[in-house]
Amino acid sequence: MKPRAIGVARFSVRLFVLSVASFILLIGVAWAFAALWFDFPVAGLRQPLAAAFGLSAVAALVFVRPTGAIVLVAAWELTIPPSNTRDWQPQVAETPYVEINGDRVVIHSFHNFDYLSKTEFRRGGKPKSCSFLICAPSIFSLTSGDQNLFATPS
Repeated sequence: MKPRAIGVARFSVRLFVLSVASFILLIGVAWAFAALWFDFPVAGLRQPLAAAFGLSAVAALVFVRPTGAIVLVAAWELTIPPSNTRDWQPQVAETPYVEINGDRVVIHSFHNFDYLSKTEFRRGGKPKSCSFLICAPSIFSLTSGDQNLFATPS
């Protein structure tokens, strides 16, 4: 193989690797930007801090790899505890829970709604109940859409 062909192949491989690495870093910057925008504890500083981070990270992509900043934001994001005390939409505000009595399973707060429009809905009403052996597959996949699997509780 000619030396020029080897040089072109090396250049192509290096360009590909750098492109993939830059794309991965860009995804990291986008994630860190979104983490600051949505989860920063001081609401008034969310947008300005996210914008400053985004602009400086994009500028740093040109000169230096901003992996340290992404790692710091990731470490901070992992310290945020999960919370159910947020302003949830009414149809998902209640967490479902299950009562098990022998082989009978009753699912309370089952998210079964009839949507009349984008903002209006009618709640399905009663808790869902079935034999565990019959409804076990749908308990682990509640989005199966098979509403006939559940009988009305007795």
